[in-house]
Amino acid sequence: MNKTEERARTWLIGEVGYSPEDIVFRSTKSPDFVLADGISVEVKRVTGKTLTIPEYQWLDLQNCQNCLIAIFDNVCVVPKALIPVKGLKPPATWGEYTIKVSPDGMAKWRFHLRILSELKDRGLTREQFRTEYREKHKLEKAELILSIGELRVESSNPRGK
Repeated sequence: MNKTEERARTWLIGEVGYSPEDIVFRSTKSPDFVLADGISVEVKRVTGKTLTIPEYQWLDLQNCQNCLIAIFDNVCVVPKALIPVKGLKPPATWGEYTIKVSPDGMAKWRFHLRILSELKDRGLTREQFRTEYREKHKLEKAELILSIGELRVESSNPRGK
């Protein structure tokens, strides 16, 4: 559970009045919390006024009956906004927040898994992958940033352009 989810759980117990036994936390699924009374809560940390949700996650949230998106910032202990998912059709505005769905969320996720799988299957180091990617796509620079749970390929313009 990350810090924002911990604050949301504390809020659900302390401010809203749920007992810890009434709260089911789902670390790898959406929504984050399913409550005993049938309400579910997706927790989002937003630093600005725009909330972007990956398409695959948005589809999961739409399948929940009484789902709320709880928006937290970096410091608040209660949500800055509670947005009901039902009837929401992004792009939409709810109070001061704009809600958008990122259509390429799933595509990026699949790309990351494919690259991670290829690195593992072929026994490539990050440097070997960078070199091969750069040559294959005729790039001056290709940088692979790999950490737990994140893979990103950043590249410059193709050579000669």
